[in-house]
Amino acid sequence: MASSMEEDQPAWIADVEAYVSVDRAVSDEVRSDAAGRIVQLLVTGALTFLDLLRGMETCLVTTDDARRARGVLLLAETVAGYAGDDETVGAGARPLPGGAASLLSQYFASKLEDFAVLRAALAGCTALLRATATVDGAPGLSTPAVSHASATEMADRFFDAVHVPSLVQADRQRGYQFLLALVSHPETAAVGPPLGSMNPAEQIESVVAACDGEKDPRNVLLLCELWTALPRAFCGDAGSDADADDVKKRREAFASAAEELYDVVAAYFPVSFRPPPGDSIRVTREQLAATLRGAMCASGDFAPWAVPHVLESLAPDKKPQTLDDALATLIACGRAFGTHGMGPHVRNVWSCLRNLLLHPPAGPELTAEGTARWATRAFASEWGGAELVDLALSDPCLKDAAQALRGEGADDMHVDSGENNGGGCCGGSGEHEHGEGGEGGGGGCCGGSGGGAAEGASATAADVTRRGHALVAGAGRIIGAIAAAGPKPAAAAMSLGLAPLLDAAGVGPGGETSDVGPGVGPLGLVLATPAACGALDGALAGADAPDGPVAVLGDVGARLVGLFAAAAAKEIEGTSALRVGDETEEPEEERRDNGGILGVAGLRTLLSFPAGAGLIGEDGTRAALNALVDASLEPDPATADPDDDLDPEADLRRRAGEALAAAASSKSDRAVAAATVHTAVPRLCAACDGASASLALAALARVSAAAGDARRTAVTTLWSRVGGGGRSDPVWTKPIWKDFVDAMAGPSTTTSSSVPGMLQSAALDPVTAAATGDEDDAVRDVAATMRGESAPGARNDADACRLIRAATAALGDSHQVNVLTDVTGEIVGGAASFRAACAAIVGLRVSPGKSGDFPNCEDLLRTLVGRAVGGGDVDDARAATEALSSLVHKLGTSGSLGERSGLTVAKDAGLMGSLHSAAGVAAVGAMLRALAARMDPATADLAADIVAQLSSSSREVAAGAARTFGVAMSPGGGGPGLTRACHGSEKKLFRQRFFTQTMPAVMAVLRPSARPGETSVNSDHRRAHLSALVHLARHAPVSAVLQSGDSVLPVLAEAINALADQSTPFVDKDALAGGIVLTAAFLSDPRGRDTLALHAEEHAGAIIGALCRMGSAGAGWRRLKPNSPPAVPMDVRETALDALVAATSLPFSAVYPQRKAVERASVAALDDPKRRVRFAAGRCREVWLALGTQT
Repeated sequence: MASSMEEDQPAWIADVEAYVSVDRAVSDEVRSDAAGRIVQLLVTGALTFLDLLRGMETCLVTTDDARRARGVLLLAETVAGYAGDDETVGAGARPLPGGAASLLSQYFASKLEDFAVLRAALAGCTALLRATATVDGAPGLSTPAVSHASATEMADRFFDAVHVPSLVQADRQRGYQFLLALVSHPETAAVGPPLGSMNPAEQIESVVAACDGEKDPRNVLLLCELWTALPRAFCGDAGSDADADDVKKRREAFASAAEELYDVVAAYFPVSFRPPPGDSIRVTREQLAATLRGAMCASGDFAPWAVPHVLESLAPDKKPQTLDDALATLIACGRAFGTHGMGPHVRNVWSCLRNLLLHPPAGPELTAEGTARWATRAFASEWGGAELVDLALSDPCLKDAAQALRGEGADDMHVDSGENNGGGCCGGSGEHEHGEGGEGGGGGCCGGSGGGAAEGASATAADVTRRGHALVAGAGRIIGAIAAAGPKPAAAAMSLGLAPLLDAAGVGPGGETSDVGPGVGPLGLVLATPAACGALDGALAGADAPDGPVAVLGDVGARLVGLFAAAAAKEIEGTSALRVGDETEEPEEERRDNGGILGVAGLRTLLSFPAGAGLIGEDGTRAALNALVDASLEPDPATADPDDDLDPEADLRRRAGEALAAAASSKSDRAVAAATVHTAVPRLCAACDGASASLALAALARVSAAAGDARRTAVTTLWSRVGGGGRSDPVWTKPIWKDFVDAMAGPSTTTSSSVPGMLQSAALDPVTAAATGDEDDAVRDVAATMRGESAPGARNDADACRLIRAATAALGDSHQVNVLTDVTGEIVGGAASFRAACAAIVGLRVSPGKSGDFPNCEDLLRTLVGRAVGGGDVDDARAATEALSSLVHKLGTSGSLGERSGLTVAKDAGLMGSLHSAAGVAAVGAMLRALAARMDPATADLAADIVAQLSSSSREVAAGAARTFGVAMSPGGGGPGLTRACHGSEKKLFRQRFFTQTMPAVMAVLRPSARPGETSVNSDHRRAHLSALVHLARHAPVSAVLQSGDSVLPVLAEAINALADQSTPFVDKDALAGGIVLTAAFLSDPRGRDTLALHAEEHAGAIIGALCRMGSAGAGWRRLKPNSPPAVPMDVRETALDALVAATSLPFSAVYPQRKAVERASVAALDDPKRRVRFAAGRCREVWLALGTQT
């Protein structure tokens, strides 16, 4: 009978039993899956809530508390899942059946009095309060699943039966979720929150009693959300349809309880929570602070208590993080409370901001710059900005600063110059470009106690600077913060704040500094730099104003130009007391003079204003530009140390050049850009005839790289002044020849900070392709003159060849055919200027799309191949290789080079017959790179020919064939003709594609079964293929190599040993380094480590053995061969030892047997001649000794 009854039960009963089971062996995943299946049945209609309640009757009424609690929780989860309140079924709200919603509401409300199932009951009530229900007889309509009356009954039961503070964390969390659902009830706006049948005052009291004293951060987040919702629930929204009298009563009750309500959340401010190590709560301090901020500002009724509370935390002695939180909360209060709530506190707000601006914090969480930005937001606010600006501009601290700027005593001033003044430097980093330290208040400002003066200054001047430093720095921060608030505050700050202080400092109406007293000049910079930066921020904030720009600087602009220009010219003494950026503390007599840096930064700021907001008239702009030109041409002093790596003059010139470049490329004021072209560029060109020629050329290159108009003027003017074969003293006869070539063609050795040459910039400018204008004429003249009979190009001068290449690249399209025709005749005809002609080919602006314009170049190709591999002059071979690579890369598919992109002609000319020589390897590798870089179909043909040569009977040819892959894959392997500056078009993923297409052919001989002694493969052929594999992989993307790990790993150790074998021509220190780095990549990258772990048992020993040999290769070298370096380079030895450390992450069973060998190798490496290697050896030994102690 029992069996028959079990067979009649529906299948979902088993899911119910699985969920409510008290057996701990049932996992949470099993329970979740069971609940999900039940929800799916409810959604599809195969099961109704009434049937579910009947089927669950036994577990809902059982006396087993645990089973009953699980039953109620299952019911709650099915409600939430059906209604779309969780992720059980998926997103999207779904109304509950009307009858089921009413029944469930009554059931869950009744269970609030059953303590054993309280958590589940709260979950069910919360899910129902968030859900909707269908309306009988009205399809498509829905209503709240729990009516206002039912919700009120739930609240009564909750407050009567539950004492929230005494519950555990999870239950308190459910309680807060339940209360939040109550106050968010859809009918709250009309009839008030359903928080019980009590009057509003008693409702608030009950909520406060339930929430007061919470400490768990997860629950505090919920509590703050609840407090954010309470004002809307009791006070309603403007324009609501609620009964006016009821709303009035609720608002009065809320206002009466506002202090008590605020005190609940005020207890958490300022936030002191720090997540503990290994925190599983996953609540951050930032989350708490942001949520608490919303709760504290949730109602205007909180203003009388919230604002004073926040201001208490703005004392300068508070921690920087606390101050940052308090300032953010103050601004949030202003937005929330408005003028009405903030008005009574504006003076107190200014008092706090004043103290922070005068004594800014210096912690990482909040600095002087950050403080100024927060103050700017207050000055720009609607709730008190105007009043705050008036208070700030009339503050006594500005009068004290004026007294200090007059050089008077500071004993009775309002602000001392104690140690808590912030540190840092006026105006930011000194390399100040807008947005770099100047955002929102002018950037970092001098705040330290200052002190110090320039060498040779009198004691009086030093005392003036030292006493006034903190006072003037504070005034500068205040003025800068006001100015950054917007155009109108900026104009007021300049005219009412900065102008009187400049008067006190003795700066004349036109910027004259002759009346500036001793020691006052540095203070003027401390004041003016943040003020100017703040004014720039304010001007930019109003740049798009509909009523046009505001003249922010006014008459102060000319005065600032004069002050900054004097500083840039180092006419202000005593500025060594000012620190810029992160300079470390050092004796005063050894400090750098930072006045020039601050002057250049200030001038750059003045030239960055939007049109109409900055300097008035052209005179101020020209004066600023001329001052920057003078700074860029400032020579090194006679006493300069040539070995000083931190050359202050070179740093100043670089900054001045960057400022001119920024002005030339100005988008905010086209007049500034035009003035730079017409004022600064001609001056720099004129200076190229004088003693400062090299400095002027460097500045011109920097300006030209930033702006096309400036470049065009510079190229034409410069060439007409100092170049030209028509001159009696052409440029190559002058001492500036090398500097001229660097400025025009770019430095011969480039780094990440190198400035491109003017002709390189022209080549990258699409406008130059049209071949029009004076610049094109000048470039044509450069290219022709440098290849003339009397020019150094005729003698194959290396600098002239660089200039020819750059000039040819800058020529317009219409001139390219003539150049190609001319140089083809020269090269094929055997002219003496072979390298110059090759340089022209490298720079050609040609492409397959324009191939119809070009003549047949097969003879040119044959000649280049012959010169590249013919065994002649090394420099001629290099030039021919670069020209060959460029020609094939750019004209390969045009047909003008013959079949297969010129490969057929090149092979017929003997390209593949010289792999035994370095020149042949370079030529073949360069041609392979030229084809592969643009993914030419002929790439596969040439690669196959090279792979075939790996099995050559000549060991030298096989080794050379392997190296060609390294040349083809290496950065710059194809020569300059493949770069953007010479119009190359390398595809982004060509290395990855070439590697994946070529590696299978290389690996064919290296199959895991093809081991030496077990196959007929020649050992030299195997070494050649191993070498080729490493050359291919070392420059390929790591991801591509790791994807081929199953093929590469089995032979990696053998490849490393082959490349290190000094007795064979396959030895290659660069490839060896690549192999070690590749091994380290497999050990450090998760993808490679997983692949290596699969093969660890088989190959870990060989790989670790190879690493041991490489890591210990320098052991004892100082004693054995003290006058020669070890055969294995230092970086290879160090990387091998680091890779051995990473190898300990492999499976224990694979690495443990190798511990003795590694320990011996690491001990031997402790005798390496290089300290870095010895350090790596010590680290390796320590890690592997620890591994040896494991069992």
